[in-house]
Amino acid sequence: MRKTFKAMVMAVLLVGCTALLAGCSRGMTAQGATAYVKSVLDASYKGEFDQYLKITDSTKEEAETMYEDGMNTVVESFKIEGYDIPEELVDKYYELSVELYKSAKYEVGEAKKYDDGYIVEVSVSPFTLMETFEDDFYAKVMADMDTLNNMETEEEYASYIYQAMYDVLKEKVDSPEYKDAVTVKVEVFLDTDEKYNISEDDLYDVEEALFPYSY
Repeated sequence: MRKTFKAMVMAVLLVGCTALLAGCSRGMTAQGATAYVKSVLDASYKGEFDQYLKITDSTKEEAETMYEDGMNTVVESFKIEGYDIPEELVDKYYELSVELYKSAKYEVGEAKKYDDGYIVEVSVSPFTLMETFEDDFYAKVMADMDTLNNMETEEEYASYIYQAMYDVLKEKVDSPEYKDAVTVKVEVFLDTDEKYNISEDDLYDVEEALFPYSY
């Protein structure tokens, strides 16, 4: 189950965050570097595009399409091999994915000059969801064991698993809990096209700090 959730989380980073890395023109200031990093994070996690569109050359349609594609990839990542998500839960899983990423808690600090670019410090509050998810999920399954024992088909069982997983995740996303903030450094650098860009490795670090795993 942890692997399922890990795949879900990483999917949105790959399709969302890195896909939204449209470069910025040469001549960026420290204030601009901070605004750029914040705009990429807000677009990727919050689905907020106004500042991102002002800073980059992307259109609103492009940004929204990339964001929606990322969320659809998240939904696909929930799928149990051989069994589709029940039709009545597909929209719920999509909304859950949106809510999960909107729960990301971060603050973008000041930028400091570094070579031809900048280092921007991002204060990240880790979401504790994964610390208790597995235990809570299996506790729910055990409590429903009589119901499970009466199921006659694998499809019934798969449908139950999808609903149970959704219920546990939804409860945690609705009432998020966080650990003390940690600092992640994000580099804004001048690329070979003479445009400023953000280190993908640093965005992975932000992702792992936002949604830490215990394995």
